[in-house]
Amino acid sequence: MNHAHLMAGLSRLRSIANDGWRRGGAARAAGRSPAAAYPEPVDTLAESPLAALDRAGYRLTGPRRAVAELIASRQGHFTAADLVEDAVGQRLDMSRATIFRTLDVLEGIGAIERIDLPTGDHAYISCEPAAHHHHVVCERCGRANDVDDAGLAAVVERIGRETGYRIGAHRLELFGLCPTCQGELGTAGD
Repeated sequence: MNHAHLMAGLSRLRSIANDGWRRGGAARAAGRSPAAAYPEPVDTLAESPLAALDRAGYRLTGPRRAVAELIASRQGHFTAADLVEDAVGQRLDMSRATIFRTLDVLEGIGAIERIDLPTGDHAYISCEPAAHHHHVVCERCGRANDVDDAGLAAVVERIGRETGYRIGAHRLELFGLCPTCQGELGTAGD
């Protein structure tokens, strides 16, 4: 990386950091430690990853802001590798470890969720962290929608009764083609 690229990346991080950089003040005001590993999930719908970090009392460091902005700029699901590629493309000087740590924090507070793709790989999607929900994901473009329980709780309860298990959690991800991709492929209604 030449000097001009390095300076551009540093300038970008400085501008992110100077734009309202906080040092855990929200957590201290709420009586929580800013270093708490996983605070209570946020309860506001359609909250940006940056707002979720702030609300949960995390410091809004320059690198965390940058990762949150990378996520907010994406449509559909994304992988950590996608974010690393975006950071390199924008000449942001941050490590893969920073991206992975920020993803872990965002997942812990419910701002993103990890999904398992049909290929066996995993990805993340931004979520509305308010209530338990499931996802329907487009296999072609990655667009994802939250869907409610749709009666699955009753099925899970029945399975628990029949098997004798006390089921503590469940997760459902549905994959198919979204209406837009169906239209583009001429397969709507098939």
